Parts: sequence; structure tokens; C-alpha cells
Amino acid sequence: MSFITFFNMLSMLIILPLYMQMALVIAAFTTGLILLPGSLLNCLLAPIIGRLFDKYGPKAVITPGAILVAIGYGIYSQFGTDTALWMIVVTHIVMMLGIGAVLASVQTNTLNSLPRQYYPDGIALTQTIQQVAGAIGIAVMVSILSAEQNHYLAVNGNEFTQAAASGSSLVFTISLILALINVVLSLFIKKPTNR
Repeated sequence: MSFITFFNMLSMLIILPLYMQMALVIAAFTTGLILLPGSLLNCLLAPIIGRLFDKYGPKAVITPGAILVAIGYGIYSQFGTDTALWMIVVTHIVMMLGIGAVLASVQTNTLNSLPRQYYPDGIALTQTIQQVAGAIGIAVMVSILSAEQNHYLAVNGNEFTQAAASGSSLVFTISLILALINVVLSLFIKKPTNR
């Protein structure tokens, strides 16, 4: 789940601004302001999510978070050249809330499965998996975006904004499929018994 979430999240943090700048023709500064509320909410809710994890266990936090991420990608995949900016803000808030619930909780649950003396090794391993997943995700998804844009332009001529929207939609659809896999995986999460 950590691999899929980081694969999706880091590629989304590249593709979504590209979509806004190329398909909606929004300035980079405005793009940053649009994404700011979701990121701030993620930071503010982190302690609350941690307390919910401690009180109710991993499944009660991770499964709803994974569902929110899937909903976010489902909405992202429908974005076009006329998407309202408020819709992007709201969807990004939903997405970041879901990612906040999934990422830290999956890592905590993973580390809780280990004896204390292996925590440093567990942290090193999970951090490595996350960085590798993010690097692969960015490379793969940007390549898919570019290939779909080029295909769209070859078929439809110089409709660059439409090509960017088409490429972004394909990437977000692939991310939606991966997010749905995470939803299924979250149903099998258990709280470790032997610590």
C-alpha cells in the first residue's frame, strides 16, 4: 500500500500542476495557491489522524483514507479543459485528506509489526520503498502523459490544451485503478498482536 500510495501521490503532485498549467492555462503561482488548501489541511489533520489510528486501529483509518484517494482520482480522471477551479481545490482537499490517512498509518502499522530493535531497519526500508515508488511513479506517469499528448496531437492537430487534458485524464485513470487496488488491500490490514 505504501508503494502504490507514494507511486500515485508523487506522480499526482507533478501531473496535476502540469494539467492546470497546460490544459487550463493557469499561471504557476495560481496553481500553487489552488493546491495550498489541501496541503495545509493535510498538515493540520496529521495529529488528529494519529489519535484516530491509536484509538480505533489501522483499518478504521486506512480504509476510509484509501476510499477518499480513489474518489479523488475518480474525479481527477473526469477533468477537462473547462474544469472549474473550485472543483480542483475541493478534489485536492479530499485527496490530501485520504493520503494523510493512508501514508502515516500504513507506515506506523508496518513498524508496529516489528520488534523494537528492528525499528531503524524498518524505517530505512519503508523510506527506501517510498522514494523508489515516487521516482518510478513520476517517470512512468510523465511518460504516459507525454505519449498520450503526442498521440492526441497526431490525430487531432494543434489542440494543445485538449491534448494535455487527454494525457492527464489517462494518467489519473491509471492512478484510479491503483487506488482501487489499495482500497482492496486496506480491507486486509490487521493490527499487529506481537510487538
